[in-house]
Amino acid sequence: MRILALLLLLIFSVSKNYAQKPINSTITKADLIKFIEQAKEEGKVNEDLIIVLDEQRFVGIDSIKADEKFFAEIRIIKKGNKEMNQIYGDKAENGIIMIQSPPRTPEERK
Repeated sequence: MRILALLLLLIFSVSKNYAQKPINSTITKADLIKFIEQAKEEGKVNEDLIIVLDEQRFVGIDSIKADEKFFAEIRIIKKGNKEMNQIYGDKAENGIIMIQSPPRTPEERK
């Protein structure tokens, strides 16, 4: 019982740094804008945040086409996370929106 309580506490502690949409949701540019605005209102990210698509490139909202859709999971890495500076630079302290597409083939899912 004690181990279960510790495990739940650990999961809650880790999960409060992230917010997610289900992996099999389709996200439009409008959904992404709404998601970011909500994260700003909740104080999770600042105005000058970073958006990372599939851990490979930084994107700006303006570079996303109005009709573009993502079949992906969205995570927020909250502002102030200094560990992310090593990967994404000082701007990462403003918060990061991670858009991760699921693997496309069975081999990629492993």
